[in-house]
Amino acid sequence: MAPVFLVFPLWAGTVIYTHLWGQEVMVEIERCSHSRSGWECRGSWTDSRGGRHSAEVAHTDINDKGRSLKARTGPFGVHAGSLWQDTPLLLAAGLFLAGGAAIVLLSRFVNREVAQVAQRILTDPGPALTLLVDRSTARRPDGQEYALLRLGDPELPLPPGTDAERYATLRRSDGRISSSLTWSDDEVRLLEPGRMTVEARIPHLDLQSGRPRIENAEGRLLAEIVRASGHTGNVYCIAAPDGTELGRFARLRRRTWALRLEPGCSTLVADMVLAHLFTVGRAA
Repeated sequence: MAPVFLVFPLWAGTVIYTHLWGQEVMVEIERCSHSRSGWECRGSWTDSRGGRHSAEVAHTDINDKGRSLKARTGPFGVHAGSLWQDTPLLLAAGLFLAGGAAIVLLSRFVNREVAQVAQRILTDPGPALTLLVDRSTARRPDGQEYALLRLGDPELPLPPGTDAERYATLRRSDGRISSSLTWSDDEVRLLEPGRMTVEARIPHLDLQSGRPRIENAEGRLLAEIVRASGHTGNVYCIAAPDGTELGRFARLRRRTWALRLEPGCSTLVADMVLAHLFTVGRAA
């Protein structure tokens, strides 16, 4: 969005610069043609060094053909007439810039609020497990490694028919492989280490409308990942089928989630949440 956001302010600035400080020249309007946007006229002039130039001249029409007009040249062309004639477009550029600035400020406000929630997730008292989860590692707040996503693990050969870039192992801090996983744009599957036997999955992501379901191998619901009520940004709850909160996570900073898992959260659900956050649910 940034390049588009800058186009209008840049254009408006060059138009104002041209009208106020552009080189003043006498342009002879040589020919005009009609288009959907109105008349387009071209003219030629001689600059202060004697160089001859030709270009389209803004704010001219068929009535100016054959005439010599005062104009100013600038980075984005030649403008005849006064700055007042560009006022509607300049106002539109100003409104666009103001709208873009409002979006940026709102985004910063939301991100700050989410970061505060994430900090509370990490610091709230209680027996819960709290983790910082980036794109390949889950660490405790003190920096101790808890789990690691490892692509191309040499201890587990790639199962036949599996995409090497979407197959990984989930290792604990002691090096033990707790599970392996595969994922696609539509599903994340947690597997028994070294086998293709599914232990849990998040299926049909495109059909779940922002409420990923964690299911066991038989399709029984274990938990859901739902947007936390009362928050405007990236704050989610992990809810058991009866509505009990098993944990929550929020975006702490770029590419990092703050994750809290309550004592009632099973190891299978916890690993499935980590698999989700390591893959299709990565923090932006």
